[in-house]
Amino acid sequence: MKRWRPGHSLIVLALLFLVATVRSVNMGVLAFVAAFAVGVPVAGMTTKEVIAGFPGELFLVLMGLTFLFGYCRYCLEESLARPLTDPAGHQSASNRQYCPVQRKNGSRHLDG
Repeated sequence: MKRWRPGHSLIVLALLFLVATVRSVNMGVLAFVAAFAVGVPVAGMTTKEVIAGFPGELFLVLMGLTFLFGYCRYCLEESLARPLTDPAGHQSASNRQYCPVQRKNGSRHLDG
């Protein structure tokens, strides 16, 4: 078997991008699978060494942010945030200089 080199990892990464783009598969899931598929049999690493290279803290932060933005999007689509945003919109309507967003009809009110 040939010795594994960093250039080979770049080729695998390019293939991951290609597959994720063409097949609409999550890039992170593909990369996780590829880490085991390449790391264990080809690079001669143990599964513990592959898992040790995985940034668990970063994963938790990204997962938490994904859920936060998903929840925010749900709230906006279902108008659950309206009771919180309406008072701010009505107060800023009297102070036009403090409200940077202007609607197409010229109104700065959230409901109009």
